[in-house]
Amino acid sequence: MIISVVLAILMPAVDSGPTFNKDVLPILQKNCQTCHRPGQIAPMSFLHYKSTRPWAKAMKVAVATRKMPPWFADHHYGQFENDRTLPQKDIDIINCSAAGRLKVVI
Repeated sequence: MIISVVLAILMPAVDSGPTFNKDVLPILQKNCQTCHRPGQIAPMSFLHYKSTRPWAKAMKVAVATRKMPPWFADHHYGQFENDRTLPQKDIDIINCSAAGRLKVVI
């Protein structure tokens, strides 16, 4: 117990800021990787940080304008079980990624 207290005092606080693997990757897995993977219709892969990072600014624009993920149903006519629209918190995380404000933990 004493060791835990001493370590907590001596060790710097761990920055729990957003990371690619913890925050961005789950969004991509749920909403993007169906198409953005080798052999599928999208021209680039979003399976890993290395293949995704060059596209960060384009992703920011695509999700901010709601061009991606594609969803053509009109929300004024009800809610849809298979709605692929990103919630604003996911868009904010992708924007953070594009601005280079993510910790890279690979």
